[in-house]
Amino acid sequence: CAAGDRAVPIVERAHDTAAGPRRLVLAQALAILGSRAGVPTLIEAIEHAIAGNGLPARDSSIRHAGFPPDQGAMPDLAYWLFSLGMTPDRRSLPVWERVTALLDPTRDNLRDRFSGTFYYVDAVCHAADRSRDPAMIPLLKRLHAHDSLRDQVSRSGFQPDFFEERQAMLELGIARALARCGSPGGFQVLIAYLDDTRALLAGRAHSELIDLTGVDHGKDASAWAAGMAEHHSSLVLTPDRSPVAV
Repeated sequence: CAAGDRAVPIVERAHDTAAGPRRLVLAQALAILGSRAGVPTLIEAIEHAIAGNGLPARDSSIRHAGFPPDQGAMPDLAYWLFSLGMTPDRRSLPVWERVTALLDPTRDNLRDRFSGTFYYVDAVCHAADRSRDPAMIPLLKRLHAHDSLRDQVSRSGFQPDFFEERQAMLELGIARALARCGSPGGFQVLIAYLDDTRALLAGRAHSELIDLTGVDHGKDASAWAAGMAEHHSSLVLTPDRSPVAV
């Protein structure tokens, strides 16, 4: 993967003749390299994993796994989903619809070190970020309708429970993805976070708004709201094409 584009033909040939776990790993490598050649392989593995009535939890034994997000302690399915999200493809939409339908992001499930719920929510947002596909908007709104993933802005005091900030991170992720897909509701949530007392979250919302719009109104929520009301129809949004770290 570190070889970049020149590795794509080699990995594609290897993938075409591979089978079993090797084929799946090569499909993930192709996703990192930006090739869609492995998308059907990833979809097949994911569809098999989500054929039941719930999303699989982590079944590997990992010492000292922290509370989510601990990206080294995710269920295998979460890694496959993040790989699939790297390669925007309309063939993947049924997968994201199914994952969203199976999600039960209660506060306890988000906090659980084994369930993978936190990562599954984040994976849907990641896929929407990368694709800028309006078809993802209903799925993101469905996520945002859950009590644990909405209205997480804190405008006063402080929070002794660190995980509340992590829930807010997920809401910011949903808002960014909604905005990236063209939903005004995503911008409204990002603007609301400009007034959050947690400086890192307010700063993240500010940087996302700048990245999405190409303008900067500082952390003045009223100025952002006025600017969005005036110029939203003329905004040209771009998908997240930031390089994948390898």
